[in-house]
Amino acid sequence: MTSTDRSLPMFKTIAATGVVKNLNLVNTFLALTQFGEGAFSGCTVMTTVTLPELGSIPAKAFKGDTSLTTVSIANAESIGVQAFQNCSGLIELSIPAVTIVGDVETVALNAEDSGDYSVFSGCSKLKKVSMPKVERIGAFAFY
Repeated sequence: MTSTDRSLPMFKTIAATGVVKNLNLVNTFLALTQFGEGAFSGCTVMTTVTLPELGSIPAKAFKGDTSLTTVSIANAESIGVQAFQNCSGLIELSIPAVTIVGDVETVALNAEDSGDYSVFSGCSKLKKVSMPKVERIGAFAFY
């Protein structure tokens, strides 16, 4: 797949890790309802993500996507650890249905382990976050 290939079907599921590296296709993933851990990690050309049908954001989903600036995921109810870690260009995030951010099961953590549980570490430009339904935030989620 190349960034100029416009013949891709409307995906509903992506299972492989790191499968999407150099794509920036408009509307290709709008119907996506689920994808595997790290499916978009390391993709450096995507600037905007809009996924209205996605039910949850898995661990390492967009980790290291340095060009990503805006994320809108309407139906996701949870965000996995390291999901947006090192997304250094991320400015705006809207996930209105999310209730759980990060690993809420881990109680005792050492500072050395904080990177393993962070969700937004390295998002130094993040200015606007909209998650109005959040009920639980895991330790180190914003570390």
